[in-house]
Amino acid sequence: MKKTFEANRAAEQEMPDGSLMIKLDLANQFALCLFNQDFIKKFSPEVSLETPSIMLFSTEIEKLHAKISEQGFFISPISDEHGQKGFNFADPEGHYFAVSEAE
Repeated sequence: MKKTFEANRAAEQEMPDGSLMIKLDLANQFALCLFNQDFIKKFSPEVSLETPSIMLFSTEIEKLHAKISEQGFFISPISDEHGQKGFNFADPEGHYFAVSEAE
């Protein structure tokens, strides 16, 4: 059975360099934000551009953390950075993803 997600364009935000950040809401459970590579190079040079760098946002971060933990993937504990909860995990091929609590 193939599962699909409905994506809604939720927001656009002009970034400091004039590029756009586009936010997509997926299945009303998490959001995906797309950034221009030049913006990432300038404002987040520590992020690798060799493979996609993906940050997911979730309104149910504890449930998502538990569900991913059940799959046996590497997963960090949930951290709290200045009131913003988040964690990261790796898929079976070793690609890392970050998850942050949606506001």
